[in-house]
Amino acid sequence: MFGSTVAEHLTAYRHRLGLEADQVAHTAGLAAERYRLLEEGTGWPGTRAFHAVLDALHIQGPQRDTFAFPGTPLDPLEQQFLTGNSNQVWLHLDHGWTVVAAGDAVPATAVPLPEPGDNFLRWLLCDPGLPGRLLNHEALAAAARHALHTAAVADPDHPALRTLREQFPDDDQDAAPASRALDRTNWIWRTPEGPYLVWQAISLRPSFRPDVRFLFFQADEKASAPSPTRPPQAAAAPAPADQPAGNWRAGDPVLAGLLLCGHCHQTMTAPAETAAYQCPDHCISLAAEQATDRVGQVLTARLFTEESVRKLALAQEMILAAGIDMAHPCPSTPATPCTNGATA
Repeated sequence: MFGSTVAEHLTAYRHRLGLEADQVAHTAGLAAERYRLLEEGTGWPGTRAFHAVLDALHIQGPQRDTFAFPGTPLDPLEQQFLTGNSNQVWLHLDHGWTVVAAGDAVPATAVPLPEPGDNFLRWLLCDPGLPGRLLNHEALAAAARHALHTAAVADPDHPALRTLREQFPDDDQDAAPASRALDRTNWIWRTPEGPYLVWQAISLRPSFRPDVRFLFFQADEKASAPSPTRPPQAAAAPAPADQPAGNWRAGDPVLAGLLLCGHCHQTMTAPAETAAYQCPDHCISLAAEQATDRVGQVLTARLFTEESVRKLALAQEMILAAGIDMAHPCPSTPATPCTNGATA
């Protein structure tokens, strides 16, 4: 079967008989969508339904022996062809997304992957520890729901898929479009050591074994650790006294005129962007970065909903995971009371 795919064989037999795809599906007792997924090589209908398709296409005798693979383990040649030269983390899954086997590299990783016998989609959708470990869990969960929809349409009688589908009854193709499928996705892991571990995933359905699937995970060597503070910046010279108040320029104090001293109620200012803010009576001194964060927290709480702030925090963390330092991150953690006498 290495020379051509199972889907190509089925299409060739159908064309030889002069049948439309819907006719084969009707004769086999399948929904048209189930047969379409089979002929496209993107879905597996199950062994019983597959045999019904072979009957509908009048594939018998020696020709049928070519399609005797369902339910059989991969032979050593197939296993070597798929994983023999790979040093990546990989999972071998059946068509219901149950883990059949895993590569030797899995135990060595710091990431808790599902074990043989576990359902990969159930793990990704239902494991309570994953949202805290997996930075982009929401996007991957949406992709998992799309994968669940496709697999359940292809084989609606599969027990594990049917049970999981009942748990997510409102998730359909519109909610999780094909562009968000699990193939070629990034997995951004938070690790106890601090640096992010970034994986790139590839989902492979062997053309000669459409009843199985492989997931390969390649680590991105450019993973980075988050930077909690912005890099130091050179202080700019004070602005001329006759400079118009509306002409702010880089290096000028960002919050000039926006801070009020909590003691004397006079406006606080600073000689440069990175200098400390003070009031004319020198009641208190507030570091520039602390002042910026304080104002950002107040404005963020007033301008954004709690859900928007949560998504903003995730977006900023993804930027850090990509190795990009943020000079002025928007505060996205709950504001803490200011106890040094300054108010924003």
